Amino acid sequence: MATTYYVAPAASGGNNANPGTISQPKETIAAGIALLAPGDTLRIRAGTYAAPVLTGRHKGVVHPLTIPNGPGVGWPDPASCTSIEGYPGETVICTTGAVDTPNVIAVLGGNYIRLATLTVVGGDKVFSSSGNAATAVNLNGSTHFIFEYCDVSNPENGRDSGHHGVMGGDDPGTDCQLILRHNHVHDCVSAAYPNGENAFYLGGNNITVENNHIHHIRRGGIRVGGEGYEGETGIVIRGNDIHDLYHDNGVTLGTYGTAILIYGGGHTVDANRVYRTLYGIQIYNGAVDPLIANNVLHDNLVGLAMEPSAANPANSARVYHNTCYHNVNYGIWVHTSMLNTTGIFIQNNIAYDNYSGSEAWQIYDPGALATIGSNLLHPIDPLFMDSGAGDFHLQATSPAIGAGMPLADVTSDFDGMARPAAPAIGAYEFETAPVVEPILGLIPLFGRRNPTTLLRSPEPEPEPVVATPKTPMKGMYVRRKPPVR
Repeated sequence: MATTYYVAPAASGGNNANPGTISQPKETIAAGIALLAPGDTLRIRAGTYAAPVLTGRHKGVVHPLTIPNGPGVGWPDPASCTSIEGYPGETVICTTGAVDTPNVIAVLGGNYIRLATLTVVGGDKVFSSSGNAATAVNLNGSTHFIFEYCDVSNPENGRDSGHHGVMGGDDPGTDCQLILRHNHVHDCVSAAYPNGENAFYLGGNNITVENNHIHHIRRGGIRVGGEGYEGETGIVIRGNDIHDLYHDNGVTLGTYGTAILIYGGGHTVDANRVYRTLYGIQIYNGAVDPLIANNVLHDNLVGLAMEPSAANPANSARVYHNTCYHNVNYGIWVHTSMLNTTGIFIQNNIAYDNYSGSEAWQIYDPGALATIGSNLLHPIDPLFMDSGAGDFHLQATSPAIGAGMPLADVTSDFDGMARPAAPAIGAYEFETAPVVEPILGLIPLFGRRNPTTLLRSPEPEPEPVVATPKTPMKGMYVRRKPPVR
C-alpha cells in the first residue's frame, strides 16, 4: 500500500533523524525522497528549501539521488505515479541556495513521476556549465511524467547562457508522455544571453501542454523541437494564456518572442490566447499536418506565421477557426519559403484590423500556396463584444455567425461549445446566454469578459492535523465551461 511521507523546515519540527511522518517530518527534500517506494507520495510543508533537488541520470549526467518510478497502472491517473508535492494550501519555495548548479530541480530519466504545487525560483546560483542552458526545472529523459500546479521563474543573474523555465522530453521518436498543465511560468530573463529563454523547451513525441499561464519570457513561450530535431509527433498545446514575451510595456526584452513554435508533425494547437509577443504561433521546419484551431491571436507583431525552410516543408497544415486581431503586421502569413509545401488550408478564420486595416495583410499569401476560403476579413467588421477590452465573443448581429463551412476536424470552439452544422467563423460560437463570472483581480487576461477561474491541486485525504487555510495559487487558469442551454 502506498505511503505518504512528510518534510518540514527545522522551525516547523523537521529533522532528518525523524521517520518522515506528519508529526515527525524529515527536514530536507532529499531525505524525504530517500524514503519513497514506487507509488508513494512526499508532501512538503510550507517554507523555503534552499538546496537543489537533483535526481536521476540521462545522457551521461548522473545524480546520486533517484526518485523511484511509479507503478504505472492506470496512467495518466496521478495514482499511477510516485508524487512529490507541496502540502495543499501551503507555499513551498525551492531555490538553489548557495549551490552553483544549472537546475533547481532535475528529474532525469524517471518514469511515472508527478511533481505538483511547488514554487521553483532559479536565477540565484543557477548558471550554465558545459554548454547546458540554465533551467529551473529539468525533466530531460523522463517519460510518463506529470508536472502541474507549479509556479516557475528564472530571473536575471547576469552570469549564464540562458534561463529556461522547464525543459523536458527526449529525442524525436521517444514516446515521452509528458503532461505539463496548470502551471505559471514567468520572468525567465537573462542579459548575458538575451535570446535564449523559453518557458517550456521540449522534445520528443506525445507531450501535452495545457492551461498554463506564461508571461515575461525573453525568447519564447512553448517551443517543441528545433533544427535537426524535426521528428516530433503527437504534441497537444491547448488552453494556454501567453503574453508579454518580447517586450514589457514597450521596452524590448529580446529579438524573438514566439509564443508557440512547433517543429515536427501531427500537432494540435488549440484554444490558446496569445498577445503582446513577436509571433503568436510559428509553424516551422517539418511541421507536417498540424491543426491550428480556435486560437485568439491579438496585438502581436504577427498573429500566425508559416515559414519552414524549403528543405523541411510543413505540408497539410490546417489553419481553422482562429481569430487574428490588431496584429502590427500580418494576421496570417504564408511565407514564400513554403514553395515546396502542399495541402495548406486556411478556412473559417477572422482576420480584422491587422496592419492598420490593410486588406492584403489580413491573410498574406504572396505565393498563392494555400487554399483559402470562408474567412471573414477586414474591412468587414466581425462585431466583437468588446475588442478594446480583449473580448472577442460575437455580438448577436455579427456577420461571422453561421457563415463558416463545416470542418470535421474542429468540433468545438475556444470555450468548448459544440460547433453546429453551420459554424461561426473565428474562435467563438455565438452564445445566447453567456455565463458571466466575477473579475478575479489577478494578472488580467487582457480584460476577458468571462475570465477563467483559478486552479488548485485536488483536496488531500484527511490528515490528523489542522491545515492552514487554503489559498489559490496565483496565475493558474482554466477555460471556463460553456453555458447551459
